[in-house]
Amino acid sequence: MTLVGTSGGECVGAVVPSFLPTNDLGTVTVTQSGTEVQATLTMEASGLACKYTGTNTGANVALNAVSCDRTGLLVQCVGATRELQLVGSSVVGSWNNDQLTGVTTSTYNVFTPPQGTQLGVGALIATHTFTATRR
Repeated sequence: MTLVGTSGGECVGAVVPSFLPTNDLGTVTVTQSGTEVQATLTMEASGLACKYTGTNTGANVALNAVSCDRTGLLVQCVGATRELQLVGSSVVGSWNNDQLTGVTTSTYNVFTPPQGTQLGVGALIATHTFTATRR
């Protein structure tokens, strides 16, 4: 996967490369019954694993995350710590022979860490392109 862009994130946007590598390897497991698709995507750098459900129509796949094994991440900004909480993730792609290519979009809410009252200070959206090869 290749990080192609981020937006927002309050102070987190400036330090994205410290916790989201530009290039990352992962494993995706896909099962299909009719047009219904289930997938698990596990990233190598973070170990984050998310389960997705969606549809496969012809050569096109559209999936939304239904659960992830971790949803929070502490990030150090200049002079401040922030907590990212994963809100959701989606995958759109298309099959070309044995390769699935597409885009993942993940949305995180950004909070001050819990010290009494946790405050929401923004949202971060990260977009990756990917190519997966069927084995």
